[in-house]
Amino acid sequence: MGIIAYPPFSAEFRDYDWVQIAGFANWVVWIDPSDPQYLLNVCPEIGQSLSLRVRPRFVAPQQGSFWVLYRPALAELNGWGSFPDMLDDSAMVECDHVGNPDALHPHQVSIHVRDVLRFPDIVTRFAPTSAGSLAVEPFRRHDGYVQSFSSKTFTYIDRNIDSDWGTWVVCQRTGLGYAVILFGAWDPERSHVYVGHRLLSQNETAALGLPPP
Repeated sequence: MGIIAYPPFSAEFRDYDWVQIAGFANWVVWIDPSDPQYLLNVCPEIGQSLSLRVRPRFVAPQQGSFWVLYRPALAELNGWGSFPDMLDDSAMVECDHVGNPDALHPHQVSIHVRDVLRFPDIVTRFAPTSAGSLAVEPFRRHDGYVQSFSSKTFTYIDRNIDSDWGTWVVCQRTGLGYAVILFGAWDPERSHVYVGHRLLSQNETAALGLPPP
């Protein structure tokens, strides 16, 4: 059975009351409409019809929409760690499923772009909150391999265990202190991202290794 296209909140994330959007991260990639051999290198726009290359277990809904992470091509291939400035050009994209894979393109689905939420706009789209929990203690303990990279606007912190599973966060400094705007979780069975405007306490800020705001 394939995973559903709007990922359920696992037990690990049930008390994440701050989450406004749940979507897919690395299970799908955006295809350049001018040449399907290449990845899309410009942020999707509302109203566009595009295609996604998906993993075999991905199942898009026949009705309703789902959210997908967009990263510029180089960041998609090599990660934000290699290109942290591309955090500013990344987005969450709401998609309507309009076409199934076919014999020629067995791992490709057609979508219509319903909404685009660029990373710089997340803190204005959603009100700040301190509700719910945030699993940052493993970052403090360096439980796994932890790396941190920053652009002018965002800090991306990645943690993985033997490259088998991990979590990551994207943080932004605001007038109220630091906020987590995305929290990602991945393993061989999933690659989900959770989006909101979660203010960090002093203890959580320290756990993530961020300097005092």
